[in-house]
Amino acid sequence: MSRSHKLALLAWLLLAGSTVLLAVMPVDRSLLMFYPQTALQQPWWQALSGHLLHLGNRHLAANLLALLLLLALAWRRGQLPQAWPVLLLSMLGVDLGLWLEGRVGWYVGLSGALHGLFAWLLLVRLPGAARPHLAHWLWLAGAAKVLLDVYQPQHHWLAIPVVPQAHVFGFACGSLLALASYRQRHASSDTPASNNKPV
Repeated sequence: MSRSHKLALLAWLLLAGSTVLLAVMPVDRSLLMFYPQTALQQPWWQALSGHLLHLGNRHLAANLLALLLLLALAWRRGQLPQAWPVLLLSMLGVDLGLWLEGRVGWYVGLSGALHGLFAWLLLVRLPGAARPHLAHWLWLAGAAKVLLDVYQPQHHWLAIPVVPQAHVFGFACGSLLALASYRQRHASSDTPASNNKPV
């Protein structure tokens, strides 16, 4: 295992451990929740700590299971180190989207950022990856699902209040990060060719 993979694995373990600790420790949750409407007047750490809080054990277990599945896919594809900043940036993308929208009073949970990681994993392909079109169809299905939830909210199976806009913002952020990665990869691959042109 490379050093970058070891560091990424440590970061993921710290993230999961912090999430579980916040669920079992007697902390004042109001100090850690994210408040989009007054985000600029709140402590900066709430932009991250809000994603680690959950509305009960079932909410926590569902998000940790989804995180585990996505990390297993990233591990299998050798993208575990890259997945860490994607999740972090997706958290901030959700925060920014909710702040700009200004209609949500408070937000907790990891699901918005997980939608970002999910979208990124679908769109970022490895060279020679099999069945790329399947991933694109899955991305379209995911995009349709998060948009449908905004306009036609459904009863959540965990019986908790859901902020579907957070899923949209997370999904959009992960997709944009995948597009930026695609452009950067192709720009770097074109550079040697341009340097080899005859003068």
